[in-house]
Amino acid sequence: MATESKLTKNLYTDITRLKLLNKSDAEVKFLLLTSPFTGDEDDDDLADKKREEYSITGQIYPNSEIYRERSYAIEIILTKTFPLDPPKVCFITPIYHPNIEEKGDFCNDLLVKTAKWTPKTSLVEIVKIVVRHVDEPDADNPVRAALFFYVSCFVHIYVQAEYVIVGRILPNSDIFKESAFQIEIKLTSSYPLEPPEVRFLTPIYHPNVTKDGKFCHALLLKTSRWKPGTKLVEVVRVIVEHIDNPDIDYSINPEIGREYLDNRVEFNRKALKMVEQHKLPRN
Repeated sequence: MATESKLTKNLYTDITRLKLLNKSDAEVKFLLLTSPFTGDEDDDDLADKKREEYSITGQIYPNSEIYRERSYAIEIILTKTFPLDPPKVCFITPIYHPNIEEKGDFCNDLLVKTAKWTPKTSLVEIVKIVVRHVDEPDADNPVRAALFFYVSCFVHIYVQAEYVIVGRILPNSDIFKESAFQIEIKLTSSYPLEPPEVRFLTPIYHPNVTKDGKFCHALLLKTSRWKPGTKLVEVVRVIVEHIDNPDIDYSINPEIGREYLDNRVEFNRKALKMVEQHKLPRN
């Protein structure tokens, strides 16, 4: 087993290489903010450092259409068993992402000891893993499956002062989990005082969705439960939950609502048929 001094020196070398990711020609960009080393220690000082939990913080700069709009501060925590065990990566900057827990923990099988982790993985490679999987979400293993929402388009309509967000939801119920569904969230000039308008672009047979795709729910009615502080994350959550569990009290299509209550077998048959006709990939 490597000595404490060797482990610490290797870490110092690894962090030095990590700093090079701030160069303009780097494959991915990473700005180091803090590390266990102040930058003015010599080799003897490093050898004397006590091996505890090390924390490295920095900013990543994703490249995808949505996430490239800003940088994200992350923390890489190296435990006493590093590099035998993988580090823990946590997002300090809040981010809405299927592979990142609400509290910020980043989850990917490359950073799990029992999966693909190898002790030779460098800090540079770890940062590349994080950036790559922020840009390319792992839809097969989301840690927030019910909230998975892949944004494919964000449009600002200047003339009407509207914002349009287009993305895909991934329901979990037996019928609707067979497909992804593309939806449009329109934020009018009166948003957030008034709720957004939600429309399904992918056809769906559902009591709370009209033939032309309009989604109806109490939360999205100005006179009901809508509050200006409601976040878009909550809007997406409501959509997914009520696609999986139809709200018959707000059936915008009464015939389908009655069929859902009185003849579930027939409803399931029609809903599944439409899913099969218009299904979209879930990744």
